[in-house]
Amino acid sequence: MIGGHCISHGFCAAKFACVGCAGKVPDPAKREQVEHHRTWAREQVQYAVEEGLLPEAERMRQLVRDCETELAEMTSIEQYQEDEQRVPRISIKPSER
Repeated sequence: MIGGHCISHGFCAAKFACVGCAGKVPDPAKREQVEHHRTWAREQVQYAVEEGLLPEAERMRQLVRDCETELAEMTSIEQYQEDEQRVPRISIKPSER
């Protein structure tokens, strides 16, 4: 699966259009796959516009947006994982009376 892990059981409601599917958990280790898919979709937008296939161009624009959303989710996951490893430091300063 492109960019993550499927958590859907049984029938695939997205028909294997995994990018943007709510049944997928993004995996930051697979970021390159989503970036590659986004690059491909941008190229397809340009091709579809040149060929006058405007509904197809819009579908590809939506795919680009879905890729960008997943990349943002991957960034959030990475930040969470970094923060999870952080050791909190608490210091109590004496109050001035």
